[in-house]
Amino acid sequence: MSTVGGKFTTEKRNLVTYIEYRHYELLRTLADLHGRSVSAQAAQAIQKEVMMMTHSAMTQQIIQQLDQLPVELQRKVFEFAQALTLSLPKGTPGKDLARFSGVIEREDIEAMTQAIEANCEQVDTHEW
Repeated sequence: MSTVGGKFTTEKRNLVTYIEYRHYELLRTLADLHGRSVSAQAAQAIQKEVMMMTHSAMTQQIIQQLDQLPVELQRKVFEFAQALTLSLPKGTPGKDLARFSGVIEREDIEAMTQAIEANCEQVDTHEW
């Protein structure tokens, strides 16, 4: 189990943590993968943990509130939650794809562009 301690100084505004070596290695690997410093990766992990704790507490509060509602209103809340879920954007945010920038060679991109332009908007009436 990791031992985590901390020190916050007003002069440096720095949080110092003490963790087991294997956890540090994991943070370092993740930081390298995402192009961050180890401390930035640790801060993100801490922020994610805090958000999860907040999420769990909020979920419990929602359930407590729902238990107090009559069935008809619970159904309306359920339908509203479903509608919200369906309205969420789909796909991957661009910032998560930025690491792939420059992976495809320029010649390959030009060949794909030419193939798309040559075959795009053409209908083959005998296809079906």
